Amino acid sequence: MRSDENSKLISDLYGAESRQEISDILEYMGESGNSIFVYPILDGYKKYKYSSLGYYFIWNLSRLDYPDLGERLNELLESYEIQKEHIPMALFFMSERRFFSNIANRMVVMHLEHYLDAEFRADFGLNSLGLSCVLNYAYKADILARFEKKLRELIFSDVLDEGEKAVAMSYLLESNQEKQIDFLIENYFDKIQKTNLEKNLARKLLFCKADNVRELRKIVIENGDDATAAFLSKQGAISFKKRKKDIEGGIVYDCVDVVIKISIIREQINKKTLFNEQFGFSIFPLNDLLVHQSQCVDDKSIFMSMCTDLLQITRTVSFAVRKHGLNEKEAEKFLKGMPDDKKNLELAHLFLYLNSKKVGVDYDFFGLRQLDRTIELLLEDRGDQEFFGKLENIGILKMYYQGQWHKIHSYLLNSYLQSLETMNKTFNQFVKQDLED
Repeated sequence: MRSDENSKLISDLYGAESRQEISDILEYMGESGNSIFVYPILDGYKKYKYSSLGYYFIWNLSRLDYPDLGERLNELLESYEIQKEHIPMALFFMSERRFFSNIANRMVVMHLEHYLDAEFRADFGLNSLGLSCVLNYAYKADILARFEKKLRELIFSDVLDEGEKAVAMSYLLESNQEKQIDFLIENYFDKIQKTNLEKNLARKLLFCKADNVRELRKIVIENGDDATAAFLSKQGAISFKKRKKDIEGGIVYDCVDVVIKISIIREQINKKTLFNEQFGFSIFPLNDLLVHQSQCVDDKSIFMSMCTDLLQITRTVSFAVRKHGLNEKEAEKFLKGMPDDKKNLELAHLFLYLNSKKVGVDYDFFGLRQLDRTIELLLEDRGDQEFFGKLENIGILKMYYQGQWHKIHSYLLNSYLQSLETMNKTFNQFVKQDLED
């Protein structure tokens, strides 16, 4: 982008008179990655931080190629210039750039000490995403062990939703796994057996290295919910010793950053549609399965299980999208060429809903259709010539042959992130037009 174009964008941002205009300008700045936009975006954030656009300034600031982003965000914390609902996101982007500070550590302490206070959570707009951001910072800053007692409280809390408890469980098992598994074994029959917590625990156990993990797996398989026990039994079909050796060899791949970014964009889209009169609802429900996409290992059975969960995540949107008002004949015009077994999915109804509102959506639907086909193809795992040809066209055949399941998993997550970014940009037209709160 030429310097005169950069100057015009900066001028346009300062002179913008509508939220959509600001959103579009920020999108261009973020896509450019040019660090010349750091201070204009920071200035804009300070002006609009209390508006519904505040988070969008932080998001696009993070997209710039700017090595000192952590320091700038830390300055917002130190000067109390940051809106309280944006603190977790700032902590996440600071930790992503390996920037840690005393003020940020104190923010982590404050959030975790008061997290079970419903009024505090409401005041700070906290949910499973915010908790993920805070705990991700604590983990990368190597202070997670300080919060062992609090994490144990969170996983058994009656006031948190399943997504929040899944996040807490995930991070509890990142600190002294053997000790935590002993704790979970002690509490299994009283607090975990045949609950959603058991389901989340089962997925996390796939990546545990501790020696006593086998004991807990056995307890769940013999005493747990039928579906959870079957899930673990299926994974156990592969030699446990082989998997344990692979995991202990260091081959547990971390995808937490892209998963948190996916959650951030889903929340951004939700905010745009919830307060728009054409929608009036959030498109994406909170999904406790998303946190379990944060790790992967080069084990085909585990990878296939994660693909099954990812397909459910990408296909699940609000049931309200079915109220698009199109009759069967009108709907068929938009769904022409779509396989019959896909036409009743919520994702297809979201496509219809957007078309009914005259939103410009191409046939591939922000890339979500291609992603859906790719995950389905992998799950079919036919192994014939047509199957391998399709993998080659997608660009993942070599990874498949070499058993690099973590790389394919990363490809799928980043494809989903890219689709959401495109959707988010399109949905700028749904932001409130005036700048008054």
